[in-house]
Amino acid sequence: HHGSKNALTPDQARRLHPSIALIGVGAGNRYGHPAPETVGLLEGSGCRVYRSDRDGQVKCTFAPDSIAVSLQ
Repeated sequence: HHGSKNALTPDQARRLHPSIALIGVGAGNRYGHPAPETVGLLEGSGCRVYRSDRDGQVKCTFAPDSIAVSLQ
């Protein structure tokens, strides 16, 4: 997701308790994405946030009981 201000509520963050978030966003985009509030909710829930504007291409490899993340 692009991380808009309304992309995630505090209740959703608590219920989902994500461990990884991928935010696809261009650097300096005119919408100001991702919103600091959304990134704060994700990080506050203990989530590792990966952003295409800062991290570049992110590769996820899925296994039955895990997800491995690598930066390309």
